[in-house]
Amino acid sequence: MSVTDFAAYLDGGSCSFAVHADEVPDGPREETMSRQQADLETDADGYWRCPHPSMDNTDTCVFHTPLSERPADVAADEQLVALVTADDSAASRHDRRRARQFIGAEFDDLVLDYLHLRTGDNHVIDLRCCSADKLSCESTTVESPVDVRGATVDRFLATKAQFEQLYAQHIESELLELDQGRIDRAYFQHCEIHEARFYWTEISYVNYHECNIRWANFLYAQLGEAGFFDSTFHVATFCNMSVDGAYLNDAEFTYVNYHGVDGRTHFDGVEAHVANFSSLDASKLSLKGASFELTLLEGAELGTLDATGAALGIANATGADIERFDATDTSFEGSLLLDEASLGELEIDPPEEIDGRWHVSLTDAELDGGLLLQPADGGLIYDFTGATVGDVELRGEERLLELVRFLRTEFNGFRFERLPDVNFDEVRGEIHSYDESVEAEVALSRERQAAALELHPAFGDADPLGASGKRNEIDFGFIRQRGIETSTRERADELAAERVPESVDSPSLSSLEATYLNAKNGASAVGDSLTAGRFFETERRFRRKRHWQAAVSADDLGTTLYRGSQWLRNGVFAATAGYGERPLRVVLSSVGVVTFFSGVYLLLGGDLAGVDDPGALDYLLFSFQSFITFIVGPPAATEDVSMRLASSLEGFLGAFLVALFVFALTRQVHR
Repeated sequence: MSVTDFAAYLDGGSCSFAVHADEVPDGPREETMSRQQADLETDADGYWRCPHPSMDNTDTCVFHTPLSERPADVAADEQLVALVTADDSAASRHDRRRARQFIGAEFDDLVLDYLHLRTGDNHVIDLRCCSADKLSCESTTVESPVDVRGATVDRFLATKAQFEQLYAQHIESELLELDQGRIDRAYFQHCEIHEARFYWTEISYVNYHECNIRWANFLYAQLGEAGFFDSTFHVATFCNMSVDGAYLNDAEFTYVNYHGVDGRTHFDGVEAHVANFSSLDASKLSLKGASFELTLLEGAELGTLDATGAALGIANATGADIERFDATDTSFEGSLLLDEASLGELEIDPPEEIDGRWHVSLTDAELDGGLLLQPADGGLIYDFTGATVGDVELRGEERLLELVRFLRTEFNGFRFERLPDVNFDEVRGEIHSYDESVEAEVALSRERQAAALELHPAFGDADPLGASGKRNEIDFGFIRQRGIETSTRERADELAAERVPESVDSPSLSSLEATYLNAKNGASAVGDSLTAGRFFETERRFRRKRHWQAAVSADDLGTTLYRGSQWLRNGVFAATAGYGERPLRVVLSSVGVVTFFSGVYLLLGGDLAGVDDPGALDYLLFSFQSFITFIVGPPAATEDVSMRLASSLEGFLGAFLVALFVFALTRQVHR
């Protein structure tokens, strides 16, 4: 039937198809629109009646005649195109709207490929509640809004298609394919889709609120504002996608692959077994209240990472660049790896009670500032091996240093005096080692991290969720065949227990010496001279041990003697003056020298001028005079050569010890 005259077309006989308004999605197509009930134009009983004319010998139109009864030479898709593209300038607005209503239509294959559907107005192409084996719009441009709400379409194929507005709420489909398509505004709320493809799709605004998509591919998609509130996905990959703002609040995933994404992202309240945010580039990533078994943030570049109240499971943020990381009331369920990360400010305030002890590794990281706390009963292990630490404050229990390791760490504004209740004299100025039980837990934690990645090979070089083949398809078949490990923590614990080494290699003496050299310089830089002195002593002590190690392992006698002499000189300096940090030791050493030589003189038994039959007290006085001879003049004369030789040697040592005392005292006053 011709559709050049819309009035005549709509008066050409009435289709008997009718559907009650309650069975048709009639809410607002967009959040800002009013309800669409008026569009249905129902009768007194609330039924919408099809406006299209019935076919010959039937009481239904081409769109509502059952497929089994439809003549083979009647093409419903051609009739739909004719109605949409007809010159309707002479028709009333009412007739134009009704002529584009195909509610409840049945199609075998609705093929609209390579068409440009230009309508000249904004009336909706209304396909609500329609059904089709295939709806194909490949390379099609549709300027009018398209409404397929409540439709059941086995395959919705719209590769390279362009839509102004697409309303697909409540649709059911096995495959939704919008690869390389362009849409101004799209809505998929409450949809049920087995597999959805948005490869390189551009959508200015899209809403997936409460949708249920089992397999979703957003590879290289370019989205404006995108809402996924309360949606459910089995596997969704957003690799290398760009988005102005993505809101996935309270969504659920088995596995979400969100790596390489550029844009603001909110994952508040999201639940997922595995969440991969590697290489994410965003001004803000919000994970408030989220819950994951495994969280990957490797190489992510973030302005702010807010994980307040989140459960991150086994978390790996190696190499991440984060300006501010807020982990208030955040649980890690074992470990948080921040190795080689660059962090502007890190705040970790764990829950009051935690299960066991958790490991936070900052190996080779750069941390400008922050606040790192302990739970009420302790239990957070902090590892700063090779890290550069700025104005960071550590707070916790009295034995905090047993849970913290500084090894080869550089200090750039770190204040040791803010460590709670730490007496560096009691711990001999050592900050490089854990308690033995803690060391074992750290080794187990690192094995657990490695095992967790092995359980999910999708994160390796051969990424089954990444690009494969010329169509850049996601290899969902691989995942379906292999499955997804859904007990990561338990399996990782089992594997780690099998691999953890029985013993851990101790750090080298050169590493320990460098550690305390850095600590001394760091403490001096912030004016903490007293602590700097303790670290200087520790640094020299490990240097002495290194000299001894070199002496006993040398291959030639010359090296052995040289390194042995270095060891001896270091030891004497430590014993007599505490490396210049302990003036009292100089005094005690001096007393010891005077006492020792008085005993020597007593054994020699030489005469003392003006003293008849000298006794022990006389020789002690002679020894004291010999010790300070260059200050008060020579001691009492004696003719005994051995006595004179011993007295000269004591005066020589006395000169050194007095000078050393002045040096140590001055240094102590300066400290």
